[in-house]
Amino acid sequence: EEDMELETELGIDSIKRVEILSEVQSMLDVEAKDVDALSRTRTVGEVIEAMKNELRSSVSSAAVPAAAAAPASSATVPSELLAKAETVVLEVLASKTGYETD
Repeated sequence: EEDMELETELGIDSIKRVEILSEVQSMLDVEAKDVDALSRTRTVGEVIEAMKNELRSSVSSAAVPAAAAAPASSATVPSELLAKAETVVLEVLASKTGYETD
């Protein structure tokens, strides 16, 4: 569940959190730009939202040069990619903690 606390309910300490976030970033092929925001996450839902924000940020950064060449282009993240972010976070958390994805 998205409201589950990483440390108190899932037993995820700061070291395991770094491992999880690294694996999620690798699977989504995104490099965290706001590491502080990721390190402040306390619940499953916050991790999901932080990773979605990272995806949005990476798409906007990649679109900047394209936007200069073609101002009409918009930097939006496909909904499928945002849904994938949620799935990946849940799968990685499940593999690291032994809890089910639901």
